[in-house]
Amino acid sequence: VEFGMGTLLGAGALRSAFAAQGFVFPVRILSAHEAATAERRYREYRQLLDEQKLEWSEYRFKSHLLLPWVWDLVNHPAIVQSVQAVLGTERVSVWSTDWVPKPPKSSSKFSWHQDSTYA
Repeated sequence: VEFGMGTLLGAGALRSAFAAQGFVFPVRILSAHEAATAERRYREYRQLLDEQKLEWSEYRFKSHLLLPWVWDLVNHPAIVQSVQAVLGTERVSVWSTDWVPKPPKSSSKFSWHQDSTYA
């Protein structure tokens, strides 16, 4: 897994970094092309919801079950391998997806943890 500025970390190093810090950052997951494609698809999804006059709040959760491209994204080999490395297991699954967009230069805040749902 590519870490930071091109440094490759093996599973043990990822696990150790996570255990020591509680996070591993930055980990390169997507190529520039993959990131641009994901952004374009997200914007198309938002535009479709707007055109259909559908409420964003009703369609921002569990979209990996609705949109094949989101399913592919959350199951991207670099994501799966990173999670497997950190957790030390071969078996991982996606529990949920949740879009939390924050536009550039927005003054809104987003707290680090949003786990009240699970408390």
